[in-house]
Amino acid sequence: MKLHVEASINETPTRVWEILGDFAAWPKWNPTIERLQFSTKKDSKKINVKPKDQEPFKATLVSYVVEREIVFKRKGFLNSETHSMRIEDSPGSASTIFHYDIEIHGHRSKERQGDEEELQKKMDNMARALRARIYNCVTCF
Repeated sequence: MKLHVEASINETPTRVWEILGDFAAWPKWNPTIERLQFSTKKDSKKINVKPKDQEPFKATLVSYVVEREIVFKRKGFLNSETHSMRIEDSPGSASTIFHYDIEIHGHRSKERQGDEEELQKKMDNMARALRARIYNCVTCF
């Protein structure tokens, strides 16, 4: 299963990355995240994530390209999730396109089936909140 959201943001990729790449500040603007921490151990790619209204989980950073993409993978008992956030120039305009994809592989328990709609809403909320943070607009979200 794959979920996708994208948002057009009237800013440069550099400005979008200033917000997206500042992981310590995510809980301040991202309504889906309570806490986000990277391991302080040298060369570690571990991420500790505490979503709002969910149990915390650990993930592994798969790709980090400044001003382009962040990809991390979360492994569960019977499935895994790959979260991919990319930014790119919008052809023919001065805006940036933000893409957020989640791919879920493996078995989905009966309790988790149907969560796709809720997960899609959270992704949409994150994209709107990112845009609002970039525009410094508290009423945009």
